[in-house]
Amino acid sequence: MFLDKIKNKIENNEKNKIVEKYDVAIIGGGQTGLVLAKQLIKKEIKTLVIDKGDLGIKTSLNLRNFIKLIQRIISKNNDPKPMLSSFPKRLKYINEEQNKEIISLLINNSYFKFIKGNVTTINEYSLIVDGQEIAFRKLVFATGSYFFQPENYPNLKREMYLNLDEVSKIDQFYENVAIYGTDVNALELAYAFALLGSNVYIFDENVNPFNNFDDDFESILKTDFMIDKINWCLESKITNHIQSSDKTIRIVYTNQGQNKFVEVNKIFLTNNRKSETRNLNTKYKLELNSKGSIIVDNSFKVKNNPTYYAIGDANGIKFMSSYANSQAITLSRILSSNQKNIKFNLYNVGFFIDIEPQICFFGMTKQDLDYLNIKFNEFIYDFDYELNSKLFSQKAKFKVYTNEKHEILGAFIYGYDVKEILSVFILAANNKVKFYKLANLNFPFYSKSEFIRDAAIEYESEFVGIANKLNKKSKRRV
Repeated sequence: MFLDKIKNKIENNEKNKIVEKYDVAIIGGGQTGLVLAKQLIKKEIKTLVIDKGDLGIKTSLNLRNFIKLIQRIISKNNDPKPMLSSFPKRLKYINEEQNKEIISLLINNSYFKFIKGNVTTINEYSLIVDGQEIAFRKLVFATGSYFFQPENYPNLKREMYLNLDEVSKIDQFYENVAIYGTDVNALELAYAFALLGSNVYIFDENVNPFNNFDDDFESILKTDFMIDKINWCLESKITNHIQSSDKTIRIVYTNQGQNKFVEVNKIFLTNNRKSETRNLNTKYKLELNSKGSIIVDNSFKVKNNPTYYAIGDANGIKFMSSYANSQAITLSRILSSNQKNIKFNLYNVGFFIDIEPQICFFGMTKQDLDYLNIKFNEFIYDFDYELNSKLFSQKAKFKVYTNEKHEILGAFIYGYDVKEILSVFILAANNKVKFYKLANLNFPFYSKSEFIRDAAIEYESEFVGIANKLNKKSKRRV
């Protein structure tokens, strides 16, 4: 009798318990999750963000601010070596201040809520976080990725290396460093160490690891990218790691059949990430690809799940701020409207590598176009600032790929402070503006943006031609 009363009381409590309800629940309070939440609350969509840690951007801010601090110190001709001991403290302060600015826009909004806790169970329209049930209409995995101990590097011990999310631990000068990987983050980190005066060794097993960008990318990097401090160890397979002394690590590797070695003080890994999708107890099985990433379509909907979505590292695209922002903004449009034709287009995302000279790229490369069997025009334009204006004394290189209608398919820009120029090409491409039409752009004073117009004029002369235009006009008159 007594047990029956307790059972009835529990059942009544279950029936009467209050379950919080949200339009969108986001698991992950990092870069991708915060950008998505910011867009959703603008549209008055009730949004919940859950994270097992504190709310805020982590890895990308560490790396970005580390590079900016070094660039600032170098520009003032200060010796950075004595200042490195205070870098962790300074990075932490800058990161916290930037996160405060981002988070304050969210937490003061009535449509936003943050819960710090672990998600234990996920159903079709609800989840459990630390025993509390939350109901949602749509669920987004913005779980990011984690670094793991790599298995393909023999005898690599944990004390020998740092991951990208451990940049904030750099508190001393390293005479020699090795960087494993050649992605954008790896190149920016290499550049930062070269500015400090370190000898940098970049390792990659591929003979041309840059073929996902542009066919001129490798030659430009290897000839102009801090060549005196950066050593390219391409097509190199690492065979052993030996702790030579307390502060020296010997990396043994083979290159074109020859055995070689180099001694460094620290190794930095940029290519050992996995999607953070572990230990999630879901009603619907999360299908993962060979890299452990959630399988989605180009609207970010998780395969075989009616209410689940995934963005950022959770769906397998390596973390980059531009990817995260573009994906989050696209998904916010999908979740806030009934339009079914909104899709994420990878080629609409522009990138730049934060080095000097800067390298910017957008859209499809020559390799992409060949693979997709798309006919294209290739236009290369070398822009000499010194000839065009006394304000600038550096040269830039520009390459554009266009289709038969002269619409922009892809662009590649190299030069000092040229990243802002990329947005003009992205806007033109998205609106299917013919490239030679940019010859009509005018600017109130001479700037680097002028080279867009100058390039378009030359393109018109080479690929369109005044004679062709006159022929078309005469045919119309007849």
